[in-house]
Amino acid sequence: MHGVDIKQAQIDLARSVAEAGKHANATFHVGDVTDLPFDDDSFDLAHGHSILTYVTDTQAVLAEVRRVLKPGGLVSVREGIIGSSFVAPDFEILGDAWVTFAELITSDDGHPNIGRNLKRHLLEAGFTDLRPTASFTSHTTADEVRFFWAVIRDWFLSPAVREAATEYGLISHQHLDNLERAFDRWSRHPGAFSAFAYGECLGNKPQR
Repeated sequence: MHGVDIKQAQIDLARSVAEAGKHANATFHVGDVTDLPFDDDSFDLAHGHSILTYVTDTQAVLAEVRRVLKPGGLVSVREGIIGSSFVAPDFEILGDAWVTFAELITSDDGHPNIGRNLKRHLLEAGFTDLRPTASFTSHTTADEVRFFWAVIRDWFLSPAVREAATEYGLISHQHLDNLERAFDRWSRHPGAFSAFAYGECLGNKPQR
């Protein structure tokens, strides 16, 4: 099994998780998903999670995936649908976080709701026997809520993302501070629940 990510930090994390789980068959590479370091027809299966959301050229990625798959090989993709994700209770403000998140992705030429269109994109890339589905990843137990709040605090509300959001003119520092207080309040609420929406699709590289 081979894993690829463009960021060294993600590769280091993946390696540590694989080692902790004693998965000795996993090899990880820093690389560009539009220029994979593998020969044609190398793999039976290619899986991508939350990749197409952040890459500008969707078809370039899928063409490269098709290249490295063997004839008849399976492609599996799962991508976010930010516009269908939610936090509850939202205290009449937390919905703004999803809007800002989507606008940040769009500002970087990404695709915040590409999960809705995976069937079309795979069809255009030449894959066959397409099987689209949709699902939610939810957070409702105390541990799950703490985990989601930590992701929000350490990424979305991090200094780097705050700076990008304000420089793009998407949101003010004051509103980000209000969101942080509301998310902290949400994390301590007994009814706290969040759900991140995803589109999914399976397909096959045509047989020769």
